[in-house]
Amino acid sequence: MYLTSSKDEIDVRDFVLNKRNGVKGLVDFITLNTLPSPYIQPPQERYTSDKIISSQVPVIDVFDWLDPRVAREICDAVAELGVIQIVNHGIAPEELKAVIAAARGFFELPVEERKMYWKGSSGDGVVDNKFHSF
Repeated sequence: MYLTSSKDEIDVRDFVLNKRNGVKGLVDFITLNTLPSPYIQPPQERYTSDKIISSQVPVIDVFDWLDPRVAREICDAVAELGVIQIVNHGIAPEELKAVIAAARGFFELPVEERKMYWKGSSGDGVVDNKFHSF
């Protein structure tokens, strides 16, 4: 699939996956009026509010990460519904907020700066702690 903007014509799969620009890079590249067809599920496969409400979102207690049942519960729930709620993970709400802020900060960086952190971009395999300030 090819998209054209005032900048260029691009092969979406190559641009997003092979060149590692991701969906964020695609959004930065072109203003879309509709989603590209590979990102649209057929109507019969879409989750609608009635499907989600009628099914219980699994709540998984991960207090004992070493219990093999925890991994099995997570895999089964994600495969079945695609969404889970995890409780007793021990992560403080302020730490979760900091992680979300760091992720937002990272994805707001220019693509060239984000590329420095892709797997294989670091010569010794170690990425510095540049994002501790987020």
